Order: sequence, then structure tokens, then C-alpha cells
Amino acid sequence: MIALISRNRSMVSLASPSVVVALIVVLGLLVAISPVLAIGLIGLGLIVALAFVAPSANLALIIFVTAIVPFTVQNQLAGSGRGVILSDALLLAGLLRVVPGLLTHRRLDRRHRRLLLPMIVFLVMVTVQFLRGVAFGNDLSIAGAELRTLLGFGTFLIAIPLLTQQAQRDRLVKGLVVTGLALGLWGMAQWVFDIGFTGGFG
Repeated sequence: MIALISRNRSMVSLASPSVVVALIVVLGLLVAISPVLAIGLIGLGLIVALAFVAPSANLALIIFVTAIVPFTVQNQLAGSGRGVILSDALLLAGLLRVVPGLLTHRRLDRRHRRLLLPMIVFLVMVTVQFLRGVAFGNDLSIAGAELRTLLGFGTFLIAIPLLTQQAQRDRLVKGLVVTGLALGLWGMAQWVFDIGFTGGFG
């Protein structure tokens, strides 16, 4: 038994470098084939990692990007006005982290649980309606904009587990303070330099 355990441990220690090498090779091939796709996958990986490693920072960044970075600028960064923008990716990564284990979260009280299930059902219905609308030939950009607005309520699901943990709550408060200051500075910059809401100069 001891020999089997030590053998499994050695296999795991060998597998980790192998996985890293394999990922590097795949990434190198993607860079050669499509640099834009490779950059996009790296960015997506960093966003998902942020949601799992620093969930409070992820939530603060969702609020920061949504409140300060205009959608037109995010669309330009995404390379298309019909794709997933930065605020979408941050929100979806946060939901990916919390939704699977949200209903079984031990620190949530009954009041929170009563709110969570209807919110999850709402988000599922919104997503189904989006897919149904696209399937029936509705404009993808319009349907996507409506989906983006309604999925924003999912921020509630990301926030609730963080508020039940003192350390995460303290980090979130600090992040919100920074976000509030940045939003105030951006508002003053818009007024001083005559910057429109969509990011263009007037």
C-alpha cells in the first residue's frame, strides 16, 4: 500500500511538469496559427483564475469596469461589437465560481437561501430566452445587449458568499473604496476634458 501511494505521488509530481509543457506547446501552436485567439485564451484564463483566487477583487473589478469603461471601448477591445466584452467575461467567471456550490454554502442563512434560488431561476430563464430569441432570427447584438443587462443581476450571487466571510468582506470594502474614488476622478475628467459618456471627446 505504501509503495502504491508513493508511486501515485511520483506520478502526480511528474504529471504537473508534463501538463505545463503540453500547455506551452499548445499555446505556441495557437500563437503561430492565430495570435489573437492565443491572446484571448490567455486573457480568459487570467480572468477565470482571478475569480477563483481573488473573488473580492473580481467583484470590485466587475463594478469598476461596468461603471467606468464605456461599452463602446470594451467592444473595441474585444475586436467586435457582437462578442463577449470584458465586463461579461468577469461576470461569467464570477458566476462560474459561485453558482455550482451556492445552494449548499454552509454559512448562508435561510434569508439568503430564499433569495438565491429565485435569482438562479431568473438567470436561467434569461439565458433560455436569449437562445430562443437568437434561434428565431432576432438580431444577435440587440439580444446580447438585453442579456448583458439582465445578467448583471447575477452580481448579487457573487456578492452574497463574500459578505458571509470577514476577510473577503474586508477586501471587498477596500476594493469598493478604490472603485468609488476612480469613478469620481473619471467623472471630473469627463467634465474637465469634455469626454462623452461613450468615451469620445465632445
